[in-house]
Amino acid sequence: MSTMSTTSTTSPPEPPARTPRPAALKRPLRALRALRALRALSALSALSALGALSAQVHAQTTTDLTADTDGADGSVSDSITSITLTPEDKPLNVDTCAARAAEQEYTLSAEYKTPSATISYTTRLIATTGASCSHEDVCNNVALDGGACSCLKEVTGSGSVSTTFKVRDLFDEPCVDGEERVVSFFLHYAEADFNPLLGSAALQEESPAVKLSIDLLPPAAPTEAPVVLGAEEALRVTVAEVGGDASSYEVCVREAGYDAPYDTCERVEAGVAFRFEGLANDTSYDVVYAAYDEAGNRGAQSPAAQGTPASVLDFAEVYSGLYPGGEEGGCASSPARPGAPRAPRAPLALLALLALLAPRAARRAGRRAAAALVAGAACLAGAGEARAEDAESERSSTVTLRGGSYLPAIDSEFQERGTVQRPYERVFKNDAPLMFLVQADRHLLQAYGTLAVGAAVGYWNAEGEALSSDNVQETTEMSIYPLSLSLSYRFDLFQRAFPVTPVLRGGLSYYLWNVYDGAGETARFAGGGEASGGTLGWHYAVGLQLLLDSLDREMAWSFDRDAGVNHSYLTVEYQVSQVDDFGSAESFRLGGEGLFVGLALDL
Repeated sequence: MSTMSTTSTTSPPEPPARTPRPAALKRPLRALRALRALRALSALSALSALGALSAQVHAQTTTDLTADTDGADGSVSDSITSITLTPEDKPLNVDTCAARAAEQEYTLSAEYKTPSATISYTTRLIATTGASCSHEDVCNNVALDGGACSCLKEVTGSGSVSTTFKVRDLFDEPCVDGEERVVSFFLHYAEADFNPLLGSAALQEESPAVKLSIDLLPPAAPTEAPVVLGAEEALRVTVAEVGGDASSYEVCVREAGYDAPYDTCERVEAGVAFRFEGLANDTSYDVVYAAYDEAGNRGAQSPAAQGTPASVLDFAEVYSGLYPGGEEGGCASSPARPGAPRAPRAPLALLALLALLAPRAARRAGRRAAAALVAGAACLAGAGEARAEDAESERSSTVTLRGGSYLPAIDSEFQERGTVQRPYERVFKNDAPLMFLVQADRHLLQAYGTLAVGAAVGYWNAEGEALSSDNVQETTEMSIYPLSLSLSYRFDLFQRAFPVTPVLRGGLSYYLWNVYDGAGETARFAGGGEASGGTLGWHYAVGLQLLLDSLDREMAWSFDRDAGVNHSYLTVEYQVSQVDDFGSAESFRLGGEGLFVGLALDL
C-alpha cells in the first residue's frame, strides 16, 4: 500500500494543439460524411431487400400447374422465360388420337433469358399430367400415366434448351377411351450453389406452362329431341343446350321410314331456330342432333323428332292469286318481260336529281360547319367581340329527318271490287310500321318565305305470316324504299314574333319495293315474275313547324356559331300520296295517308 502511495505516475505528453479548421470547410465536410453514411445504409437496405425477395420468390421447389399460365402460380413471367410448342396446341380427340400420337412430331423449345454468369446452373424441360411437379429427381424419363413428372431434356450451363417428341413417347398408353388428360410443359431453371452475395438458397425459377390436351371424353348425349316446325321446302329446328363441355351442335336429317345414316347435317347454335333448307314439300323427315366439344369429339345423338315441309303462300303469291293481271314486278332498270308493266322513264331523272342534290347540300353544309368551328375557336382564343342580338349566318339549305306510321293502300283495289279476302290484311294484319325519311332541300327564294326544291330517301318494312293449310309457321316480308322530289314553301316571315310556321310540300314519288319469302329470298308472283320493282306516283303534305330557337336563343346562336345550324324546327306534317303509276291497273297501290313528325335544320 505504502509503495503504491509513494509511486509517482507520469502523465502522457499533451497532444499538440489542433489548428482550427476554417469555418468555411466545416459544413462541406459534414455534408460529405452524411452522404457516405447514406450510401452505406442504402446498399445494406438493397442487399437485405434483394435477399428477402430471392428467398421468398426463388426458393420454391414445387410448381403448381392448376392455375392459369400467367405467372400467378409461382412461375416467372414471359419477360424472363419463354417456352413454345410447335405445331400449336390442337387437341387430340377420339378420331385423331391414335394416328397423331404415333405420327405427329412436336418441338418444345424454351429459354431462360437471364442465367447466372458466375454460378453453375441447369435448365430442364419438364412434362407432367399432374396438378403439381416436384423438381427433385425428375429427369428419369418416366411415363406420364397417372400424373407423374418426366424430364424431357436437361442441359447445364445454357439458358436455351429444345427437344422433339411424339405423344406415344410420353405415355405407356396415350389414348384411353373416356379419359381427358392435359400435358403441361414448362422450363425449370436451377442454380446449383448457395449465393453468398444475396444470402439466399440456390435460385430456382419456372416458366409458365404450355399445354397439350388429349381429350377422349365426348360430351353427353341430349336427352330431348329437337323442336321441329315445318316450312316451305325447309324445316325450322331448335336444339337445347346439353351442358358440360359442349361448345357446338350439329343437326342431321334423313327421310323418315328409312334406316339410313344421317348424312345431311348442319352446325347450329343452341336456342336459335335454324332453317334447314333443300327439303321436299309433303315429305316427312327424321331430325336428330348431337353436341361437339372444343376438342372436336361428337357425342351420341338425341332422340329423333319428325317434321314435314309444306307449301305456303307468301304475300306475292297471295296478291297475284287473288288479283290475276295485277302487279307482276318490274322497275326502271329491269328489262321488260312479257305481261309485265312497262317501266316509266321518270324515275331515272328522279334518281339522277337525288344523286346531284344531296351531295352538294352535304358538301356545302360541311364547309360551313368547318368555317363555323374555326371562327368559334378564334373567339375562344380571345376575340371576345360583342355580337348583335339578331346576328345569324346565311342559310341556303334544309335537312329534315322525319318518321311516321305508313299503311300502303294495296287493299284499296280489292275493296273497290268488293273482294272480301284482302291480301295485305290477311298477311300483314293491316300493320302500319314506321316509315323513316331523310330529306335535303335547296333554298330558291327567301324574300317572301322560303321556297325550296328537295329530294328524299327512306325505308319501310312489314313482316307477316304466310298462309298455309297445314298450319306451317312461315314468314313473309315487304320492303319499300321511297324516293321523292318535291317543291316546298315555308311561310317564315314572322317566325321570330310567332314561332309556328305553316309548310306546304308537293312533288313526285317513286317507291322501290321487294317481297321476300320465308327464306329471305325475293319471292315470285303466281305468274313466275320476281316480286320486286318500282312504282311511280305523287304526294303532297301540309304541316306546321315550331321554331326551337325561341326556347333558348343563346343556345341557338351557339349552335349556329359552332355547327353552322341557322335554325332548328320541330316538324309535324300530314302527308297524302298516290303511288300507283298514275292509276295503272297493273301496279301496286302503294300510296297512303299518314302523320309524320321530325326535326328540320336550316344550314
